[in-house]
Amino acid sequence: MPLGTGPIARVAIDAAGTPTPYTYLPNLPTLPGRVEFTTNGLVPPNTQSLVVLAFGGSKGLLLLGSDRARAFTESDLASAVLLAEPLENALTKIGGAQ
Repeated sequence: MPLGTGPIARVAIDAAGTPTPYTYLPNLPTLPGRVEFTTNGLVPPNTQSLVVLAFGGSKGLLLLGSDRARAFTESDLASAVLLAEPLENALTKIGGAQ
């Protein structure tokens, strides 16, 4: 399945521009939808928690993973949101998110 077409990616894309513009999966191995990211090598097989954040509308996804379940704090999630904007700007400048 191409990146961005699975149900978890769609939820993250739909959340863009909302007060919580990400999807946080604190215990990835217990979720059936994990195959969206694990079977195609987008995240390492030992990924225990995952943040999926869309940027550029539906042009890109920022995936932040950890080898610990429930690894991300509210502060980490806020930092991920802050990181997405300059990343989107940089990719747009080099043509990666057009």
